[in-house]
Formats: sequence, C-alpha cells, structure tokens
Amino acid sequence: MLNNILKLKGVSVLNKKQQYNINGGDQECRLTMILDTGDTLVLHFDNYSNGGQGSSEANQNCLDALAGNATRCWYNCSHDGYEQ
Repeated sequence: MLNNILKLKGVSVLNKKQQYNINGGDQECRLTMILDTGDTLVLHFDNYSNGGQGSSEANQNCLDALAGNATRCWYNCSHDGYEQ
C-alpha cells in the first residue's frame, strides 16, 4: 500500500525536520481512492485546516491523486459531516 501512495504524483517522504515544520489544523478527513490497479485505498488524516478550507485541501488531494494513478477519488471531512 505504501508503494502505491509513493507512486502518486507529488507524493514524497518527509524527514523528521520537515514533519516538525508542517503547520496543520485539526480537522479529520478520509480520502478513498480507486487505483488504476483496481485496488481501493482509504487514508485517514487529522491535519487538515479547520472548516471549509480543510475540505478544499482534501479536494485538491483528490485532484492530485486523479492526476496520478487513481481513477476515482472522494473525500469525507468532519467539517462537512461524515457520510452526508
């Protein structure tokens, strides 16, 4: 699964210093992707910005995944109300 994530366009592994310097929010979002291999990948993140901004960030992540090796992508953020 990690190899699939690393194959997505724009994905890179951050070192400890880079991870420390990230300023994230505290909104949780779940991204679900169907990869071109047919596999389903579900990712949970809790570092999106609060409110609608975090939803916009998750949407951009889906667009990036679709430009890579995902054929479908959708997101679900706590701001929007899960499963709504």
